[in-house]
Amino acid sequence: MAVRTESVVSDQPARASRSVGKPSTGIAGTSRVPPPLNEPNLGYLPGSPERAALKDHLKSMAAERIDIPIVVGGREIRTGRTQQTVGHTSMSVRSQSRVNA
Repeated sequence: MAVRTESVVSDQPARASRSVGKPSTGIAGTSRVPPPLNEPNLGYLPGSPERAALKDHLKSMAAERIDIPIVVGGREIRTGRTQQTVGHTSMSVRSQSRVNA
């Protein structure tokens, strides 16, 4: 099998990807994005109040019992027969109860 090794050389100058003198269509308004002002940037550093509040909330969530019903056609079905399930992060904590069909 023969391999072609010839290259194409052109006398034409290389063209830019955009037309010179025309505005870019990628930016329709201001190009400077303002800094976000909607919420603080929390670091959750060890010993910080936001980290302590997060740990307290996670402990309260771990203590909750969750009931998971069967949902068929948008309706919840509860048979009274339940089975304990475990959380996906800790196999020793039984925090959920699901309904058996």
